[in-house]
Amino acid sequence: MMVFTGTCVPDNTDEERFMKRLIALLAAAALLLCGAAAAESGMVVTDKSGITNVGNSFVDSGDYQPPEEAESSGQHLTQEEWEARWAKYSAANGVTTGTVYMDEAGNIFPAEIIALGLGRSTITVDGTEMIIPTSSLKWDTEADEDHVLAIVTPAKQTYLTLRAKKSQKSFVMGHCDKCRVLRVITTGKTWTMVDDNGVRGYVMTSGLTFFDNSPKQYAAGLITVKGKTPSGNTVHVRSSNKNTARQIAEYPVGTPITVFAQEGKWSEIDVDGLHCYILSEFVTLQEPLIIADASAGPESAN
Repeated sequence: MMVFTGTCVPDNTDEERFMKRLIALLAAAALLLCGAAAAESGMVVTDKSGITNVGNSFVDSGDYQPPEEAESSGQHLTQEEWEARWAKYSAANGVTTGTVYMDEAGNIFPAEIIALGLGRSTITVDGTEMIIPTSSLKWDTEADEDHVLAIVTPAKQTYLTLRAKKSQKSFVMGHCDKCRVLRVITTGKTWTMVDDNGVRGYVMTSGLTFFDNSPKQYAAGLITVKGKTPSGNTVHVRSSNKNTARQIAEYPVGTPITVFAQEGKWSEIDVDGLHCYILSEFVTLQEPLIIADASAGPESAN
């Protein structure tokens, strides 16, 4: 009779069977420990291969899903299941937000928004890309006139969670990044329905700052370096006019921007769907547009 970690183990065949059982138990314990570690991080992973981006979240061919969805549903979704559920709620909330553009002659055209801004937006009309005053756009909304546009401004987080329903436990459709400009569909004390680049859902009202869509005072500009646009150079933009503010994106020089104000060394701008700040030394103003209005003609997006 031999002794193994305090347990009596029979000889020969019985010993072999015991060792197989022991190995199986140890393997099961290891799996449990791995599962506990994954649960602590807010996700469930059974297969690390084949990870792809679906909407604004990552899922894979096994059981990987957004942490909030795992917490709220208690279910492990495959990529196909997650996509099916996303499509279901997307259809329930309305796949698109009807949006039109009115040109200087009063003609109305269906428009697709590429990048929404407070002052100017980039859209496509009949396959042609153009930069137009945002005030020349209209969309289906039940919000009051002074609440049809919103900027994502959470106090502490870097995004707002976009949910399928007015509930913290509902399906996560995606995330709206801080400083993103959104179309507002409906408003409420706790929840507001928005359209984030074609995805409709609900976000916490407290994390939004609202605006009307009246003509704004701004100037057209470009991101430059010493007034020029050398290739290969990029410039960071920040969430506020402080050196310590979070860098939210970077853009190549030559990128069109909309400038609302210049105070000290900072410029308040719209760029690529974000309302943010950039150091004024990297801004070159073009011919100022004193008041943008719906009668102003489109500008080339190139």
